Amino acid sequence: MADPFIGTWELDPAQSDYQLGTPPQTGLYRIAPGADGTGYMISMTWTDAQGRESYAAYTAMPDGVQYAYENTEVADFISMTRLDERTLDSAIYKDGKRIAYSVRVLSEDGQTMMISQTGFAPDGSPFDNRSVYVRQA
Repeated sequence: MADPFIGTWELDPAQSDYQLGTPPQTGLYRIAPGADGTGYMISMTWTDAQGRESYAAYTAMPDGVQYAYENTEVADFISMTRLDERTLDSAIYKDGKRIAYSVRVLSEDGQTMMISQTGFAPDGSPFDNRSVYVRQA
């Protein structure tokens, strides 16, 4: 059976709720198999409320082990765990502390992905963001 997370997902800003920042105007979330066929290559592209574009990408192995994060300005390590067929979590760490935790949950039909992200803003205040993505491919 194919991995149900693999695909291109488009943000539905109307269904998303952000405590930190505002939901982007647009967003694409791509999940592809890792280069060697294991793990994931994840890329995200957004257009924010002011029309500025952002891009982020990383690779991760869903084995719960901490791996070096490519962009050390953002984080030092990332870990990812496949909790079950429809649930994938990840945590990022900076200076020995977990600064963000995300859980991706697929709908029963595999056409919607809810991403719940909790963590701490640069000023130390906690946040809880929820994004809803709809499968495009």
